[in-house]
Amino acid sequence: MQKTGRFLELMSYFGTREWTIANGNVRRLRGLLSADESRLLEFDMGTINWAEYFRTYIPGIRRYWFREGAVRGDRWKPAANRRFQFMKRLVQKLVWIWVCLRMTRVTSKFVAENLFALLIA
Repeated sequence: MQKTGRFLELMSYFGTREWTIANGNVRRLRGLLSADESRLLEFDMGTINWAEYFRTYIPGIRRYWFREGAVRGDRWKPAANRRFQFMKRLVQKLVWIWVCLRMTRVTSKFVAENLFALLIA
């Protein structure tokens, strides 16, 4: 809970103010780059692999901002994976039970509606 409070305190400055971001200087600098420099210093946000970025972003924040080491910071993974697998199996079982109950209801409704026809036949 302390880490959450610390994070919110740090981020409140940025989240409670209005920001205007100008990129004119960056555009001018990009125009001054040679072709080789442009390949080395990529400015185009469309070329970023966002899936990879966010996959490494959270561990980086945990390690460098919250000062959690790799060993200490990764201890939660096995327990979290066990909890995730437990919840996954629980949801699968609940869905299966719901489907079975639904099928039972449909079957019993069909039998009740056609009971007379079944008895006569």
